[in-house]
Formats: sequence, C-alpha cells, structure tokens
Amino acid sequence: MEYSELFKALLGVFSAISAIAIYKFNMAKSLQVRADLIEKLEEALERKNKHSVCELFRLLHGSRLNYKEIIVITSNDDVSRILYALKKTPGMVTFKNGELKFTTLFKRPWVRSVNKYVSRGFAYLFGALTIVLIIVMAMTDGAVSIAMLIFVIPCFAVLTMQINDLKYDQMVYELVGNNET
Repeated sequence: MEYSELFKALLGVFSAISAIAIYKFNMAKSLQVRADLIEKLEEALERKNKHSVCELFRLLHGSRLNYKEIIVITSNDDVSRILYALKKTPGMVTFKNGELKFTTLFKRPWVRSVNKYVSRGFAYLFGALTIVLIIVMAMTDGAVSIAMLIFVIPCFAVLTMQINDLKYDQMVYELVGNNET
C-alpha cells in the first residue's frame, strides 16, 4: 500500500514537472517564431515589399495598417509604446496619417475626464477598502481574520490593476500630446 501511494506521489510530481517543461518549451518556441517574424519584417521593409510588410506586421502586432503608416510607425522612436497603445486600447487611440490620435469618442475632453476620474475613483475606493480590511484583519482573530484576508487579496489585485491602467492612460495621453504638437 505504501508503494502505490509513493508511486502516485512521484507520478504527480513528474506530471507537474513535465507540464512546466512543456510550457517553457512552447514559450521559447513562440519567442523564436516571433524573432523570426521580426527578422522577416525587417527584410521585407528593406526590399520594400508592400504586401509582405503589411501581412507580417499584422501577424506580429495584430493591427492592420497600410504600408505608409507601417513605415512611419517603425521609424518612430516610440514604436514599442505606440504599438502597445494600439494593441491594448484600439477603441481609445488610432494611428492615421502618421500620427497617434484619439478615436472619435475620446477626442471629446469630457470623455477623457470622465474616464480619468472614474479610474481614479476606483483606485481610491479599492485602496481605502484594502486598508480598512487590513486593519480589521489585524484587530480580529480566527475565522473573521481569515475572511478578511480572502477579501483583501482581490481588493489589492483590483487596486494594482487600476494603478497600472492609470499609468497606461498617462502614457497614452503623453504619446498623443507629443503627436499633436
């Protein structure tokens, strides 16, 4: 009986290690394929092969731009930040005529203000809630303390996401502001 339980435990450990190894292998392969696509995109840009450039750019970044816009965006110093902005929030920004611009909805200042204040409000709300829950957790014992810990973790996660979104929005405002001037 002891050997079968030991065998099951070893089999479980082996399965977990195998899953991690396969995941790492697939991630490395994915990065290798991405590096190959970047190299092919650079070659297509040098040859000025419009169709290849557009298709490779779409495969790499998931964004459909015309050839001239791809040339402009790849020659920009902020290319990685612009591509990140286009990929993360296509409804907020767009790249047209060689400039990163707000979409029709976000061109309105009041929409950007509402977006900013709602994001900040959620950040303050979840920050205060996290602090209150930590204080309650410190003042109580037993099951109540564990329950507070269960609530603190998602509150802190949402707070972290809101802070990252605020930083991201600031980056987008800076990028669009740089293009408008």
